Amino acid sequence: MITTTNKKLTKTFKRFNQKYFESKLNLPNEIIIEYMDTELGAYIPFDEDITTDELYLTDEFDTKRDFETTLLHEMVHIWQWQILKNEMCGHDTVFETWQTKFSELGWNI
Repeated sequence: MITTTNKKLTKTFKRFNQKYFESKLNLPNEIIIEYMDTELGAYIPFDEDITTDELYLTDEFDTKRDFETTLLHEMVHIWQWQILKNEMCGHDTVFETWQTKFSELGWNI
């Protein structure tokens, strides 16, 4: 088991941001690490009801690869919000383009 920590998440976010996103992403304002029963992660952009964007990751992963894959998945949603200003941040054609790119690099986001 891999325990998620704020330090590990921040370090990996910065590494992936530089490697895959040209350092264009900002770390979300709120990082919440907690047990998640049905999901491994989630990104919630801010809107009129939510005053800050939030990144949720579960507190434990089976492997380091699972942690990294989940973070990359959420970083694509962050890209959709921060760069494209896409309010839905869903699994649309933009997400699918990133999914294909990462698949070619050996990631299954």
